[in-house]
Amino acid sequence: MKAKIFLLCCLAVAFCSCNVDFDPNTEWKETTIVYSLLDQDDDTTFVRVEKAFLGKGNYIEFAEVRDSIYYKEEDIDVKMYEAYTWDENFNTPSDTFQFIYTTAYQKQEGEFSNEESPIYYCVTRGRIRQNRLYKLVVTNLKTGNIVSSTTSPLATFNILKPESNNFVFNGTKNNLKMDIEWNNKNNNSYGAMPKLFQPMIRFYYMENNVEKFIDVSFGKVVNQYSAGTSHKMTYTLTMQSLLNALKTKLDNNQPKQWTNRTNPLELTIAACDIAMYDYMNINRADENMLTERPFYTNIDNGVGLFASRRRGIKIVFDRYTSLDDFVNGLVGLNVGFTTK
Repeated sequence: MKAKIFLLCCLAVAFCSCNVDFDPNTEWKETTIVYSLLDQDDDTTFVRVEKAFLGKGNYIEFAEVRDSIYYKEEDIDVKMYEAYTWDENFNTPSDTFQFIYTTAYQKQEGEFSNEESPIYYCVTRGRIRQNRLYKLVVTNLKTGNIVSSTTSPLATFNILKPESNNFVFNGTKNNLKMDIEWNNKNNNSYGAMPKLFQPMIRFYYMENNVEKFIDVSFGKVVNQYSAGTSHKMTYTLTMQSLLNALKTKLDNNQPKQWTNRTNPLELTIAACDIAMYDYMNINRADENMLTERPFYTNIDNGVGLFASRRRGIKIVFDRYTSLDDFVNGLVGLNVGFTTK
């Protein structure tokens, strides 16, 4: 027993007398952060590229320095490649998209650098095909480090209800509702099956003789079907929820006028793929979470997200059969509207 105690004491002295050279800031590993969403209905695809940083001192001060989180224009090359779905390794790309560096985008103020925020863009409208795969590749021209990720555009789906000539809320005056229906994927449509849907109403109005609009998003609907034939998705929208949302978004200090449009409302069904769905689920705030928050990324050799979404599935209504109810309800909110 004495021999064992003596041995432990010797080991303790040895560890205490060692010259510890470990320094978390001495060895640096490049970590590229990439975020991009591919939407075949958009005119332009954007890619945000940043870098993780580690150093001695106050991290808040580091974050305020532009070079700590952004690469220089000459350092990074951003491309996207298109390939047939059977060519998962992109051995023979069928198209190449070169992204352009710009500092036109102005980042909101905050703890991180609020100087010019670089972003990469490429005009992609009309070039994204649903029967293809797309691989985003970010190359550091100085170090040779490459990060990448692959996604597939979303399949086409249609709004079934309400129809363009029958946008109407039904029910009692204090409980007006509208059933919204759409299919999760058109039969024989190429592209990935959407995983999450969200109805959105766009309201057009006039303010100081300028037409403006407000987008109001409602509850998310998860698609439980991963493959197979088309299935119907539904959501019930109440007029009161629409009015309440508009009240929080409209500036009641400015007088407003009704637009000359036949119907001031448009319905859009937005959707995203399973990668974006998983990212949102894992990163959503949870105050009751006592354990370390899980982390999601689908960027190879880096951190971030490259996913697909659609925001162009919409109906512009020919008329609105219950417009009076909406007009009276909006006037009653006292947000600057008078009777139409």
